[in-house]
Amino acid sequence: MARQYKRQYKLLSSFRALGFVLASLCLVSVSAVADDAPDIPADQNNADQKAAVQRLGEAFLPLATTFNCSKFAWGSFLNNGATVQIEYVPAGDNVERWTRLMTINIFPLPKDQSAQIDTMGKIQGGLLGVYKDKGKIIDQTLFKTDEGYPRLFVEYEIGDGLQKEHSAGAFLKLMPTAAQFVQIQARGKPFDPIDAANMKLFVQNKLKMPPAKTGPAN
Repeated sequence: MARQYKRQYKLLSSFRALGFVLASLCLVSVSAVADDAPDIPADQNNADQKAAVQRLGEAFLPLATTFNCSKFAWGSFLNNGATVQIEYVPAGDNVERWTRLMTINIFPLPKDQSAQIDTMGKIQGGLLGVYKDKGKIIDQTLFKTDEGYPRLFVEYEIGDGLQKEHSAGAFLKLMPTAAQFVQIQARGKPFDPIDAANMKLFVQNKLKMPPAKTGPAN
């Protein structure tokens, strides 16, 4: 992409779930920014969007901190404003040269419960399809809440050479009208199996951690 913020591939497929375009869910490589503030690209976010990204980044910081990524480093609306991605690294690290990264992708959902469940099922299937086709799924477990909402734990590898990543992710609904795909990732160093164990506990509501703050309605 011929623009300042060139994004490395993470999920390479494009698919639609009730009109929400889910394209190229990706990791980022961005210009170096001040250590005390997240990079929220002005060319991708208007003032209201930038404020919303800031609130979301702060809201999910307790979760990221639980996985030892206590610095909110980058965030943006993507896919013409249809989704949001926020990223965290350990304190003192740089998102441009990360070896440990938490990425949270946020997908809007319709208000109706049955439509939410249907949309989440389609997103979940798309995620698994990408990792199966473009990477290697090491472990996956499907769950359902008492209300019928799908939940997914997946551990996978994707990429080659120096860009090879080993990650564990949880797909679930943490907000009234939005679903989240939460990933803890390692690149350039061994993946800690404790991260996978904790992510599986998280998706089952068994990981002790502070609750997320209230984010913007979406």
